[in-house]
Amino acid sequence: MNKRQAYLMGRETGNGIAEHNYYDFINDAPCEINVENFQLEVSQIESEHYRQFSPFEFTAQAFNESKYPDEVWTEYERGVFNGAKQTFHKLNKETK
Repeated sequence: MNKRQAYLMGRETGNGIAEHNYYDFINDAPCEINVENFQLEVSQIESEHYRQFSPFEFTAQAFNESKYPDEVWTEYERGVFNGAKQTFHKLNKETK
């Protein structure tokens, strides 16, 4: 697993979580939600829920066995954040 692959995997994951949960976030938020809060919510769901289910343990193993595991994890998490941001802007524009 290289950093680019990890980033793309993270971005796809962030997009998926964001798309699936966008309207719940918007409807349940006590005030208008901004992109930063949305990214944090998606990141929290990813780390607390998504990583708990199979087959993520194989992904984690690939990250940990890579040449630079810390950098690979960082790129994956950056991808999740950017995927959430991309989806937020896309869906936010569609709802206005």
